[in-house]
Amino acid sequence: MQPMAVGVGILWTEIKPTGEDFGTLKHQLLQRLEDSQGHLPPEGHPPPKPLRKSKWFWAILLLVVGLAIGVGVVIFLSACLRDDPWENWEGVISINIGDRGACIVQNEGTAACWGVFGGTEPPKGEFISVSVGLHHACGLTTDKAVTCWDSDGDPWVAPPREEFLSVGSGRYLACGVARGGTLHCWGTHLDEARLPDGKFVSVSVGDHYACGIRGDGSVACWGRGYRLATVPQGTFRSVSAGPRYACGIKADRSVVCWGAGEHGLTLPPTGTFNVITTGRTHACAVRIDQGVTCWGSNNAGEGTPPDGEFTVVSAGYLQTCGIRTDGTVVCWGR
Repeated sequence: MQPMAVGVGILWTEIKPTGEDFGTLKHQLLQRLEDSQGHLPPEGHPPPKPLRKSKWFWAILLLVVGLAIGVGVVIFLSACLRDDPWENWEGVISINIGDRGACIVQNEGTAACWGVFGGTEPPKGEFISVSVGLHHACGLTTDKAVTCWDSDGDPWVAPPREEFLSVGSGRYLACGVARGGTLHCWGTHLDEARLPDGKFVSVSVGDHYACGIRGDGSVACWGRGYRLATVPQGTFRSVSAGPRYACGIKADRSVVCWGAGEHGLTLPPTGTFNVITTGRTHACAVRIDQGVTCWGSNNAGEGTPPDGEFTVVSAGYLQTCGIRTDGTVVCWGR
């Protein structure tokens, strides 16, 4: 750039065009420079000040950057689940989806996981079920032990040395029902001392709380609020804890939901159901006729189940997966 500037200075001082001769005396190099860079300012006049970008410019720029980051996060989270490994699996008896990963158990007890767990194998052993949290999973083995691991395949928080009947994982914690109906919880964001009294048969864990079914069919929820302490009256067959809401199937097989009601999550459909699952912003249930009904958000097709007969269904973030009656897995959403 410096040699070019010197050349321009020489042409300007030596030629000194005036009046009508200005157009005829321009040197070709000067003409090219003026065409590409604009006319040089007259002598004695300072160059014009550069335009300052307005506050609106910066506000729009920040909005565009924020939207780009948000879209990237959604694509990243949904991409964690879209490895499509289930297409060739058969004989699947259990499936569970979290926000960023999922695990299945096949009829011979083999566990397999994908999403955030991609590239790592579950611990050795034969499993009955696996429950997925944000960065961890806990599995119930055929010898009634519970083992937990993180997304890198390393051991997660160790559960108590008990024989367990069921186990559930939430965002940062896990809970299990031991033989005899005793509750145990481990991980973070839940105080063991705040566990409810009574003997339980099953447990389900949300973000910072959990719900369990007692032996008499009543439901208790504990942990960090979200208006979940006020559980509907009645006898329940099953319960599923979502991030900030919970749903249960009552003795008459109707569905009732409570807690935070965004996206219409606490307004389940009428009918009779066998299985209930709660995702981040949508929920699904398997009807008596083994079809699937979903409610809540449907931004990525996660609330539009395919036709067919299902035995189990599990809802995650922007995706839902179900086990068909022939033991194959199908997923919808993204």
